[in-house]
Order: sequence, then C-alpha cells, then structure tokens
Amino acid sequence: GFVTTRVEPFLRECQSSPETTRELKIADSGIDVEIRYAPGGDSLTATHPSYTSSYSLTRNPLFNTLKRKLDQLKRTGGKGAHGIIACAGDYDLRASSGGTFDSSRIIAEAFRQNSRLSFVLTLWSEDSFGACPIRSRLYRNARASDILPDDVAVALETLATHFPTAVNSGINALNELDFWRWKRGRYFYGSFSMNKHEIRVSARFLIELLAGRTTLEEFLARHGGDQGFLPIFEQKLRAGQILDGARIERDPEKDDDWVVFHFREWDPAMGSLRAEEE
Repeated sequence: GFVTTRVEPFLRECQSSPETTRELKIADSGIDVEIRYAPGGDSLTATHPSYTSSYSLTRNPLFNTLKRKLDQLKRTGGKGAHGIIACAGDYDLRASSGGTFDSSRIIAEAFRQNSRLSFVLTLWSEDSFGACPIRSRLYRNARASDILPDDVAVALETLATHFPTAVNSGINALNELDFWRWKRGRYFYGSFSMNKHEIRVSARFLIELLAGRTTLEEFLARHGGDQGFLPIFEQKLRAGQILDGARIERDPEKDDDWVVFHFREWDPAMGSLRAEEE
C-alpha cells in the first residue's frame, strides 16, 4: 500500500540524514496525508476524520446502497424473498462509538422501512497481521413479507468460508493501482534471502534486469546496496564461493517465483595467485 511505497522511503531518507528537515505530502486516490520531520523534535501529533464510520442512520454508504439495490429488486417484479449482499471494502460495518451507527442499527432501519427486504448479508475483509480473511454476517428481517428459508440462510452464513483469503484491504488495493510496481501483478521486487550456500531473488526482477528494463545499479541497490551492506552477490565473490547451480522455486499463490542460486564452499580458484617468496 501507500505506506510501503511512499512512507517507508521517506522514513529511510530521514534516517539516512537525521539533520535534514523533510516533508512528505500525499493527496491522491482518496488519501490526504502530510508528514513533517524536524530534527530535534520529541513529540508527535496526528489528526484525521473517521471517514469509514456512519454519523447518520439513513445518510451513509450502507443505507444508501441498500435503498438503491432494493429499488432495483422491486423493478424486477420477482417473487419470493428479496435480499442484498453488501460488500464493505474499507467501510466499517461492525464497530460503533459515540455518535456513530454500526451496521446492525442501519440494517434494522432498512428493514423497518422495507418489508420487501428479507435479508442482508454483509461481507468484508478483515485486515489482521498482514492477512485479510473474508468475514460475513447475515441479517434476517422478521417483518419481511417473504421470510428467508432456513436452508438458504445456512448457505448464506457459510458463503464467506468458500472465498480465498484476500491479499489486501480495499483501500490498499485501490492505492496499489496507482503504483507502477503493481501494474504488472504482485511480484517480489527487491525481496531476497541469503544463507551460507544460497541466495533467493525474484524471478521477475531478474528477468527485468536481463531484459534491460531494470538497471544494474537498481538491482544491486535493491539487493543490499541501499541497506548499508555489500550487495549479496558481491559477498559471495569476496567469500570465494563459486556458483554451483540454480533452480526455480514455484509459488502458485503469487504472481512471481524465486530463483535460488546455490554456491559451493570456498574455492581456491577464487583466491588471488601469489608467488612464493624465496
């Protein structure tokens, strides 16, 4: 999301030059953030409106959507139970606090005003430690002119369990569309790992280097050069380790794979030749 693409590079710049005053402003794609770094400061202030909460029972995104969709259902002339599946994105369907209304109260008001509405199923992705599982809650209208059958209710209550885990929250997915890196899919740009005998790098980032789309300077920077230590392949050279083989490590859940380079133990052929002094 924008934290990774915009905020983290700004923080790295502040860390590299702590004596320099810096400012970051982001005002696009529904984001309006301003961060200012001042050397010697010892306080932090932040304010923001809660744009995901509802401050009116009938003037909010959820109620407006229910009303609009129910009008569409009525025009179909269909018989039987009428229901709506509401996908939340980043709109807060659950929590309520002082002066706000949660989904239960909003949907109850929609039921009160519309006896044709038999049920509402809410779906949302729950951002939890990097994973975004899909959650749901079924609301049934006891006053509906057509009551939702129990077997259909059971199917709806388990619907979310059939969805794969989302890879991002709604707002972060939207923001990623504006970042060049993700326009070709979610790949391991600049990610790597290394141990004594192996180096793992992004297969797509490597082929971009070989194709000339990425410069050697950028490739080296993303693999250790911009983190204050020697690029990873330079480390193997200095350790006297020769490339012994390579393989592709597939990741079917991602838009990228890993290229794994294997290095043998120190090889005398990698050392400098020196004449023996008599």
